[in-house]
Amino acid sequence: MKSTLALLTFLLLAASLGALHAAETAKNRADRCYNGFSNIVRDLQYKTVADFADPEQLSMDLILPENTLYPNGAPVVFYIHGGGWGGGERFVLNKNTFQNYTNKGIAVACISYRLASKGGSSALDCLIDCKDAARFLAKNAGKYNLDPSRFATTGHSAGGHLSLCTALVPNNHPLLMGDPSLAGQSPVFVCVSALAPLVTLYHPEEADGNGTLSMNTDKFKQIIGGTSAEQPTKDAMASNAGREHYISSIQSKAPTSEIAKTLSPEFWLTKMSPPVQVIHGTEDSLISIRGARYFQSLAGERGAKVNTIEVENGLHNFRSKDSQKTPGYTEQEIEQMSSGFLIKNLLEGLQPKTK
Repeated sequence: MKSTLALLTFLLLAASLGALHAAETAKNRADRCYNGFSNIVRDLQYKTVADFADPEQLSMDLILPENTLYPNGAPVVFYIHGGGWGGGERFVLNKNTFQNYTNKGIAVACISYRLASKGGSSALDCLIDCKDAARFLAKNAGKYNLDPSRFATTGHSAGGHLSLCTALVPNNHPLLMGDPSLAGQSPVFVCVSALAPLVTLYHPEEADGNGTLSMNTDKFKQIIGGTSAEQPTKDAMASNAGREHYISSIQSKAPTSEIAKTLSPEFWLTKMSPPVQVIHGTEDSLISIRGARYFQSLAGERGAKVNTIEVENGLHNFRSKDSQKTPGYTEQEIEQMSSGFLIKNLLEGLQPKTK
């Protein structure tokens, strides 16, 4: 029952935001979002996909610093929006967020991607698009004066999950080849800050919680992009063996075990991975804090550089459901911790140009 209520709450929130945004066009939202910034390349289409007719979902907005401060061009932060892999939009940041980066000579790429839907795109397509957006900017680094050896990713919820996957899964992974015109591009990700991310589709005994999204079989089919005749019990979905069996029962365009592993950052975390910061609310009922703790434990075992920040009393949006309990950090402090981590790692060892 709690699982159903949590999912309904999530879907109702997404629907209400969609209804609110329906009153204004994407251009209006972008105008409001980017007001005051002059050095922006708007609606930059980074790829095409056969039989997919919405260029908006294959575009980005590239916010460039006013001045080139570094010899090899501007480092880039990729902002990947959330929305349950099937919703959301890239026009959600504010000028303070942009200026925090651009004032230090860092560019920001806010990207859209195909949204996972029943019978359509899956979270794997979302990830392929995120990879291709980075490949596109690596290919066109000279045109926009960017440094393809200093990319970073960040996002919240599904955006946090996709940020981890974009930075950690190898560019040459066979399921993530994407647009042939971008093949061979190898952008280098030097760090990632993931807020409330899903870290695995496997191992619910270690990483999941009662009522969270990844306990929901319909959400699983949407993420993987397939169908299954099986309807496992809650106990089965909460066990490692039961979860693995359900994944294997889904019929999809590729072996579902491979899709699920590709979409599980836990399998890609190694000693050679770039530094990762995870920020997660302790009372998150949609994506469990247990996942962040599990990811941190794996980092310790593997010698990976992961720093987890727990927001006491924080829900999925880092606010508190109890007015008497203040979250451990304010939203502004969380934003500062996230951007500060990315800026530090992007600029580490980098010397400004001499005048």
